Parts: sequence; structure tokens; C-alpha cells
Amino acid sequence: MARFIIVGFLVVMLTACVSPVDRARKLIALQQEADVLYLKGDCSTAIKMYRKLIDDVGEQREPWLRIGNCLARNGDINGAVDAYRNVLSEDPGYGKAWNNLALVQAQALARTVLDMQKQLDPNDPAYRNMKGLFDQLVVPFSELVGESVIQQQSEISINE
Repeated sequence: MARFIIVGFLVVMLTACVSPVDRARKLIALQQEADVLYLKGDCSTAIKMYRKLIDDVGEQREPWLRIGNCLARNGDINGAVDAYRNVLSEDPGYGKAWNNLALVQAQALARTVLDMQKQLDPNDPAYRNMKGLFDQLVVPFSELVGESVIQQQSEISINE
């Protein structure tokens, strides 16, 4: 009887163990599935899968970049900024993250200025100050990238 208990215990223990190869295969499959969903535009599901991947493996720049891209596409600028900053905390020299961070922040500034223009009197000093800041920062940036940030209110040109 004791022998059956020991054998049963060993069988349970061995089946509970996942080999490193099996774990790696599962993580690769998770990444691939998340990437497919991301490319199809199913950002809500892709974000969940990328977060699971990060939880299972640890901080990684590509999943965080894609989470930021999805959040930006969904209009969650603050969430996108946080995601890009997570990337940059791990890899401060990662150009795609810097580019995407700058784009979403420029878009947020453009939206703020447009909202302000609708609400304030053009003679208000706050209006003139913000308009001056906008002209100094956003207009040259728009010319540099060859697109108007103002026109990108619903679509962000992010680096994949």
C-alpha cells in the first residue's frame, strides 16, 4: 500500500513539473499569439497577453512597446506614456520608445491647445501664451516629421 502511495505521489509531482523547454514553448506561443492579435488590431486581448508574458518572463521592451501602442490607439495617452516609460527604464537608448513617447505627448499637447482655442477668448493672455508655446514646439515638430500633429487626432503614427 505504501508503495502505491509513493508511486502516486511521484506521478503527481512529475506531471506538475514543467520542463524549461515546455515553459519556453508556451511563452513563445503566447508571444506569437499576442503578436497576431496586435497585428489584427485586437488590442484589448493583445494587451492582456503581453501583460501575462511580462508577468511570466519579466520586463521586456517589445511587449511594453506594443502595450503602449495599443493604449495610444485606444486614446489612453497616460497609459501609453507609462508603457513607453517602462520600456525606457529598461532600455534608455531605445529609439522607437522615445519616438512614440514624443508623438503621444505632442498629440496630447495639440489636443489641449485645440480644446483651449474652443473655450478661451483669443485676447486672453493664457490663450496667447499657450498659442506661443504651441507654435514653438508643435509646429516645427510637425514640419520635421512631415505631418501635422493637429490632424492626427484619431491616428497616431507610431513605430511598431
